[in-house]
Amino acid sequence: MKNLFKGSTSNSSNRLRVMYTNTQNINTNELIVLYYGNTVTLKGSQIIVNGQPGLELPYKINDLLVRQATTILVSVEGKDLFNKNHVLLFLYFFLSN
Repeated sequence: MKNLFKGSTSNSSNRLRVMYTNTQNINTNELIVLYYGNTVTLKGSQIIVNGQPGLELPYKINDLLVRQATTILVSVEGKDLFNKNHVLLFLYFFLSN
């Protein structure tokens, strides 16, 4: 698992952490976004938020929004750690069944 982003300090990395696992298979690649105690896992065609699979999109919890960005991309959006006026956005290639 590759950690794509850690905050500039250990305190800020507790607020946001992004990890990606490339298994060389689009069905098993995994993106995990940990944001202020919430966990979004995108793996193949699965979307799991805080351990709950099969949620209907768009799904919002606190300042975190998971939505279908296009027919093949899912976005995970949240307020920026350093400037509350900006949004962090992570896109994930999504295969629907």
